Amino acid sequence: MDAALDASGRGSLPALVDLTGDLGRVITLADPSAEALGVRFAFGEPDDMPAILADAVTLVAAGTITLPIARTYALSDAAGAHRDSQAGHVRGKLVLEVV
Repeated sequence: MDAALDASGRGSLPALVDLTGDLGRVITLADPSAEALGVRFAFGEPDDMPAILADAVTLVAAGTITLPIARTYALSDAAGAHRDSQAGHVRGKLVLEVV
């Protein structure tokens, strides 16, 4: 694994550091204990969010950041997506599809 982004804040930072092999290759948006571990905690003020999200979209579009998708759900099955998320064994993103 080249790099890791933690968006859940559920205590996975030590494992992500082990997987990447480098504190500098891990960043979290959700775990304020990051600084104690030496991991970068990135956050912004609400006014900063459009620019931050635009930067993230650019990185994803360029293939610099990839987001594996574990499963896609119809919006009508949002409860199923929530159940799977709460089970905690998902590898990748759960996507709700609005068509």
